[in-house]
Amino acid sequence: MLIQSALVVVSILFALWVDEWSEDQDFQELAERSLVSFEREIEQNKRRLEAVTPFHIGLRDVVGIMTADGGTTSLSTFRNIIDGFEPAILVNTAWETGVATGAVSHMEYDIVAGLSLTYGIQDRLNALNSSGLSDLLRGGLGSSEMEMLLYAASRYLRELAEEEQQLQLVYGQILELLRARNGEAPESETDSGA
Repeated sequence: MLIQSALVVVSILFALWVDEWSEDQDFQELAERSLVSFEREIEQNKRRLEAVTPFHIGLRDVVGIMTADGGTTSLSTFRNIIDGFEPAILVNTAWETGVATGAVSHMEYDIVAGLSLTYGIQDRLNALNSSGLSDLLRGGLGSSEMEMLLYAASRYLRELAEEEQQLQLVYGQILELLRARNGEAPESETDSGA
């Protein structure tokens, strides 16, 4: 009877161990798929940002020149300059999914810290785009005070260009970290070999 009880206990413990091992494997697979999603999404966001940043820097410089001239530009000229402005649409689906599924809790600390920083700066840029542009449009484009309008636009575009450039650097760093973790060659090596 004692041997039979011991065998039952051992078989229960073995079944629990197998179940826990299987669950750990599932979480590890989820974390690996999430890392691939992060890399794709960040690369996509980086390309979107790289496409608009030069225009935003140019716009910042033009508005800066207009501001230095003392706001002598007409409102219609200013509207024509600002008309082509489009903020980058940056997504955070991989981050939200990774947090919601618990995949992030099964990743290495350095990766999670880097991703958290990246998406935090990205959220800050999205908030700047949302609030800064709406403030400019709400308070400025209908204004007859050209000097105030140019000041507001110059300030917003300066902050925007700085945030976009900082985020591009952070995107590059987290992509290097993700690629190194996945055993991939850094982008500069794969580009030069192509």
